[in-house]
Amino acid sequence: KLLSITQSKELELTSGVFDGLENLEVLILSSVSTSSISKINFHDLTKLTTLEITRSDIKQLDPEAFAYLPSLVKLNLSNNKLFINKTTFENLERLECLNLSTSLDPKMKTIDHEVFRNLSKLKSLDLSNNQLNYLDPDMFIYMHNLSELNLERNRLRLKNDTFKHLNMLNCLNLN
Repeated sequence: KLLSITQSKELELTSGVFDGLENLEVLILSSVSTSSISKINFHDLTKLTTLEITRSDIKQLDPEAFAYLPSLVKLNLSNNKLFINKTTFENLERLECLNLSTSLDPKMKTIDHEVFRNLSKLKSLDLSNNQLNYLDPDMFIYMHNLSELNLERNRLRLKNDTFKHLNMLNCLNLN
């Protein structure tokens, strides 16, 4: 039910690489050599609850990269170089934990306010160690359950109402 692959320069995330693993619940890929993720990479992994793709220099995510992962609760994309947009997390309605620490392309200074619009069940969001300088308060409008938010080591200029929609917030890190 768990597959972990680390420091593999020979694994190519091609169509069918995870075929036959429909009972897989946890997939950990760390330091694998890939620069993009496509929806065909995870076809048939409908029971996957945890996906970690870290330290892999991912730059591109297919707009529907996670379309076949309806059970996903935890997503860790830390230590990559991603550009995210409003379709990146579109199909992840059950997601509770999202780690984007040190994962955004340094050219990304803000996040579109609609990026997290379908993540109403999200409880924990880590955006630490990026180059963000602005957060639109409406970015959090659908995050009714967010209780932990890590924004440390960014260059944020915050407005008075930045966190006005986060009524359940218990832990906020701005160091």
